[in-house]
Amino acid sequence: MICLAFSFSSNLTDQSALLAFRNEITTDPNNILASNWNTTTNFCNWVGVSCSRRRQRVRALELGHMGLQGTISPYVGNLSFLVRLNLRNNSFHGPLTHEIGRLGRLKELILEDNKMEGIIPPTIYHCRKLQVISLHSNNLSGHISKELGTLSKLRILQLGRNNFMGTIPSSLGNLSILQEFGLVDTAMSGSIPWTIFNISSLFVINLANNSFSGSLPMDICQVCSRLQRLSLYFNYLGGQIPSLLSNCSELTKLSLAYNRLEGSIPRDIGSLRKLEILYLGGNNFEGTLPPSLGNISSLLQLAIEMNYIRGKIPPELARLSNLMWLVFNDNNLTGVIPEQIFNISSLQRIHMIFNSLDGNLPATTSFWLPNLERLTLGFNRLSGNIPYFLSNSSKLSVLSLEYNLFSGPIPTSLGNLQLLIGLDVSGNRLKTENGSPELSFLTALTWCRLLETLIFDNNPMDELTKNNVRGSIPSSVGALKSLQRLYLDGNKLEGLIPQELCQLSQVGELSLQSNVLLGPIPACIGNLRHLQKLDLSSNNLNSSIPMSLWTLEYLWFLNLSTNSLGGYMPSQMRMSNVMNKMDLSRNQIEGIIPSTIGSFKVLIALNLSRNSFQGLIPESFGDLVGLEFMDLSYNNISGTIPRLWIFTWLFVQHECLTEYGSEGRVSTKGDIYSYGIMLLEMFTRKKPTDEMFTGELSLRQWVSASFPSKLMEVVDGGLFTTRGGMTITQGIILAIMELGMECCKESPEERCDIKEVVVKLNKTKMQLLQNRGD
Repeated sequence: MICLAFSFSSNLTDQSALLAFRNEITTDPNNILASNWNTTTNFCNWVGVSCSRRRQRVRALELGHMGLQGTISPYVGNLSFLVRLNLRNNSFHGPLTHEIGRLGRLKELILEDNKMEGIIPPTIYHCRKLQVISLHSNNLSGHISKELGTLSKLRILQLGRNNFMGTIPSSLGNLSILQEFGLVDTAMSGSIPWTIFNISSLFVINLANNSFSGSLPMDICQVCSRLQRLSLYFNYLGGQIPSLLSNCSELTKLSLAYNRLEGSIPRDIGSLRKLEILYLGGNNFEGTLPPSLGNISSLLQLAIEMNYIRGKIPPELARLSNLMWLVFNDNNLTGVIPEQIFNISSLQRIHMIFNSLDGNLPATTSFWLPNLERLTLGFNRLSGNIPYFLSNSSKLSVLSLEYNLFSGPIPTSLGNLQLLIGLDVSGNRLKTENGSPELSFLTALTWCRLLETLIFDNNPMDELTKNNVRGSIPSSVGALKSLQRLYLDGNKLEGLIPQELCQLSQVGELSLQSNVLLGPIPACIGNLRHLQKLDLSSNNLNSSIPMSLWTLEYLWFLNLSTNSLGGYMPSQMRMSNVMNKMDLSRNQIEGIIPSTIGSFKVLIALNLSRNSFQGLIPESFGDLVGLEFMDLSYNNISGTIPRLWIFTWLFVQHECLTEYGSEGRVSTKGDIYSYGIMLLEMFTRKKPTDEMFTGELSLRQWVSASFPSKLMEVVDGGLFTTRGGMTITQGIILAIMELGMECCKESPEERCDIKEVVVKLNKTKMQLLQNRGD
């Protein structure tokens, strides 16, 4: 009877603990706990609850992937027979209860993919039977305690994707049967303790995306010979790849990318016959690619980008019949790409951009890459025709061949690539196919319904002239409904801009600059509601700028310079919150400059030069405190520079003079004299030609007579107005006026040189920024 009573009491304890756990759940999207966890049924039959047969005590809670939200009740500590707690992939938040330390039988604690906060409670180290701790992908913080090394039965320790800081305690080397150790993507730093690599049972080490430094032990594989996955990418590790790495013969994944490793890739790396993934990119490796890489027949992904690898691509790599990724971007590779690489039918990605590769791609149609998704070979010296066999790669989504020496026609058969998203063939020597009346490949590409990026700039198209072919933009381009980026600049394209371009409703970037296009900008340009960047400069466009263009509220870059555009600018423009750079120079635009340009808060460059603008510079330009460049020259503008913009102008002058001075472009004392007079003009609102400066009295003498005690009597009082968050002090005015007078002294030998001007302007700039709080 006593035993029965004790058992009944214990069962009630478990039931009460479960109900308390349920009560902390605030969201149960499937209503499982609310409807199933009730006292009308035995708790051992509740969803997610497993009990021991004899004692009917809770041994496991399996509530993963249920979309639950809430906190973990401290009453979970009353489940004294609990062996496994699995709450993975929910939205539990708050701290991990200290009561967890009362679970003396607990072997598996699985809380990954939640929103837990705070530290790992020190009471967890009382759970001496723990074999699995999986807390990754939470918001836990603090340091990793050395006490963790006392949990001698641990097999799996996954703490990654949290906010832990500090170093890895060397005591973790005491976990002699540990098989998986993960600390990916935290804020940990320091050296990786060598004791970790003395755990012979380790299969997986993942310490990627931290700030670990130091070097790898040269005998890393002497003890860790069972290692299957080693991921240390995105750290600050230095030194060389351990020479005995080949002893880790079980390795399937080796990722040392984006560290500071140096030296050469070991010649015997090819002895890692089980390797499937090899990432060595973003280091300082030199030397050549080991031919032994071709011996790793199991290799699926090979990435050695952004190093200093030189020499040729070993033809032995063509033996990698299972290879899916081949990434050699940003190296110093030379020679031809081995032809047989294009016969590895499993290849999905080939990336060799930014090298010095040359020669032709295979011309025969017998090559076939049925699984190819991305091919990027830009910025090399490849020549010959674009191979037609690429048109058979039906899965190809990105084709990037820019800035090579490709010649001949662009195959119209590329239109067969119905999954194509991006095509960049800019900077080559390509032409249209013989007899084509226009850019026929554009018409062919209309079958590529998913195409988002089309870049065909800087192909001289000389053949168009020689054959008297009219190289126009076909109206069929409007069928590319998914297009987001279209670059056709620098191609000597003729004719009108087709109205059908306005059907590209998703386009965000449109560049047709440096062609010989003529006629008006289509009035329907305003239909391109997503347009952010428009460059039609250096053509023969005429008529006025369509009013609809000024309604594009996301447009941040506009360049219509060097055309024959006329008409007026409207007083209202919708892109005022985003416009960053506007260039309308070298046209025939007339009328007044709209004052609403002063509301372009993020404008940094404005060029309206060489037009027929009239009237005053709008006072609102004083609000353009971020402006770095403005050119209003060669217009019919009169009046004075807005007061506040004078100080913005000073910032620009500082940058310009720094550049000019470093290049020796401002060298004469005459330049400095003119600069000094200009400073005095702006800050006094007087000109040397004003009537008051007659006889012996000059502008400089007038300012000098008031300097320094009566200086504020000659300075424009409006400069002291606080606008744009900037406060102008008398000390700043004094410094600028003093600089102006030093620059325009009568004797050239007494004037400042350019370097002195730059130093003094920089001091004034710093004072202004401090006053503005930047």
